[in-house]
Amino acid sequence: FLLFGAAARAVEPAEPAFLPAEQVNAYRYLADKAEPGDLVLSDFTTGNSLPAWAPVRVVFGHGPESINLDYWRKEADTWLREDYGLDPCRGWFEEIGLKYLFWGPDERNRWTYNPEGKSCLRDMYNSGDYQIYRYEDPLIRMDTADE
Repeated sequence: FLLFGAAARAVEPAEPAFLPAEQVNAYRYLADKAEPGDLVLSDFTTGNSLPAWAPVRVVFGHGPESINLDYWRKEADTWLREDYGLDPCRGWFEEIGLKYLFWGPDERNRWTYNPEGKSCLRDMYNSGDYQIYRYEDPLIRMDTADE
């Protein structure tokens, strides 16, 4: 039974057993740059596999281990809509203690938010379909930009 299951996975590779190389490279980047325990916002699918590659916490992922999963999904779905009118940089990212925003195909499929050029997000990694942004307090960033 175990051999059959392993053979079936090998014939048709799919997540979570197999991840695209570009995604793994982005995970490795975070593993090198993030401090252990830093909070990363991503889609549930990404949040499910990311902590296996990098010593970070995720807003949601890991199935039943996500505390208040429905609440956090609704919050993210509300803030990460372009038509919401408020930028999560104006409080929500800081409120939840965000350090990084992981932006890949799963995130773009779920949310209409465009992190490019936001005042609080610094583009740290950009390769193929994967971007990683670091949250920086916009007021502090504005102060240091004048120096």
